[in-house]
Amino acid sequence: MPLYHLLNQAQLIELAAKQGWLEGVSALSRRFEDIPPIDYFSSGRRGTLPEARLETLSRMRMRIPTAIIHGQNFSLIIEDKIFPGGFAHSFGTSAAWKPTAGGQFYYRPKGMRRVEAKSPCLLGMTSHWGHFFVDALDRLFQLEELKRLDAPLLIGDPDFLDLRPQVDDRHSVPQVSELMRLLGVRLDPGNVIPILKQFDYEASDITVCTLESIKPAISSGSFRKLRQRLLGEVGQVPDDSREFIFVGRSDIKKRFILNQQALMGYLERVHKAETVFPEHLTVEQAIRTFSSASRIIIPIGSAIFNLAFCRPGTKVVCITPRDYAAQNAGVALMTRHLCHALGLKLAYYEVEIREKHPLINSDMIISEADIGNIVDVFENMA
Repeated sequence: MPLYHLLNQAQLIELAAKQGWLEGVSALSRRFEDIPPIDYFSSGRRGTLPEARLETLSRMRMRIPTAIIHGQNFSLIIEDKIFPGGFAHSFGTSAAWKPTAGGQFYYRPKGMRRVEAKSPCLLGMTSHWGHFFVDALDRLFQLEELKRLDAPLLIGDPDFLDLRPQVDDRHSVPQVSELMRLLGVRLDPGNVIPILKQFDYEASDITVCTLESIKPAISSGSFRKLRQRLLGEVGQVPDDSREFIFVGRSDIKKRFILNQQALMGYLERVHKAETVFPEHLTVEQAIRTFSSASRIIIPIGSAIFNLAFCRPGTKVVCITPRDYAAQNAGVALMTRHLCHALGLKLAYYEVEIREKHPLINSDMIISEADIGNIVDVFENMA
């Protein structure tokens, strides 16, 4: 059975440079962005998360003559090497690979299909709101610069995360399709090609744009560009919009907010706050809602990427499972970077969870004490 070396995005760039596959970029540069300290609160304690340093790289573009795309994690198999492909941010090993003691993997590609489309481009995951922002947004803007958005676009399996999402005829959740249309992407259904997770695919002349951010960083420039483009596209916020919103969780498969109804009732009755459920909004409605708000309470999860529509100076209290924000990693650090990049003011409020593991996927419990304390956090924000 063939033996493969599992390598990273930087090593893919090195191979591309050696083989002459790079387009228009001659050197790889590393940059660091310092994220300032922020506070986190809970019923009974307050702490401060220290300054964090996040790394970014130059964005690279390459044309790979031939590769196998492994559907289970959208990786690229080139000769005896496996690289992150369309899921560079969410990349993980495949259950189909058999690890060896030396850190390599045995695997025989099977169920092989052929990508017949001419000169396809890797885009990323479009069937999940959050993963679109971290795995596809930066590539979308790079493909726009290359004037290749009308090329065949390779995307991840529509049910990659086993969440049974409601996708359209472009294999994308409707909000992602709408967002891309607002950005000027021509989305002919036949031009969007899903890489199904149960197959491997042979493809030729593949355009691959690397992500400039290294997880948990986000691509700051792409998020700022997104806000500028979309706010200009949608126009001015209506005068009657509300300035305090709570982002609820409704049509979801996990991470439920227990006692959410009581929190919603308190916020509406005492603070005239409006509850919104992003999964029920169009992108244009989400842009108007989030750009009009000056205070936002939001549970951690994919909905945080709606913060990309907020105006600078907006105050955000993000609800997380207890001890999650204090770990200062994963989605919590990504949220810090997002808010810092867009000029938003952020603090965390931690609540108890129903399950004890895994922390980020547990149901969060809003206690009676939490209901008032969450709003008080705004007063402690600079």
